Amino acid sequence: MTPTQLFIFSVLQWGLFIGLGFQIFGWSEKKPKLTIIAFAMYLMAALFAGYTLYTGELNVEIARERQLVAMSKIILGMGSVSIVALLLMLKKKSNRFLNGLIAALALVVFLILTQDPKVSKEKQATPTEQSDKQ
Repeated sequence: MTPTQLFIFSVLQWGLFIGLGFQIFGWSEKKPKLTIIAFAMYLMAALFAGYTLYTGELNVEIARERQLVAMSKIILGMGSVSIVALLLMLKKKSNRFLNGLIAALALVVFLILTQDPKVSKEKQATPTEQSDKQ
């Protein structure tokens, strides 16, 4: 994994993890300010995902980066839903459906980001095996 991939993965994972922590803690303690912080964290992760998509730093021919591009698009969509939920929460019109939807999306995306991508079942020859064949 290149340093760029590692940085992008880490930022997105930590943004989702911290957002989930604040959202769950805000629900359990009935503190809406913590839920607002969670939505802000999701929004920040979405802005970072949008930035990485806009700059084109990722190569879609590599399996891990292709997965990262797909997750970035999902996080970007989750950020837009988070804006709506944040605005509703600030107007004191909390929507439980949106809160649950965002939490479920964040959990699924976080769990998918922590998995290894599927690699082909064909064994790739290492450089030493290639030199042995010659």
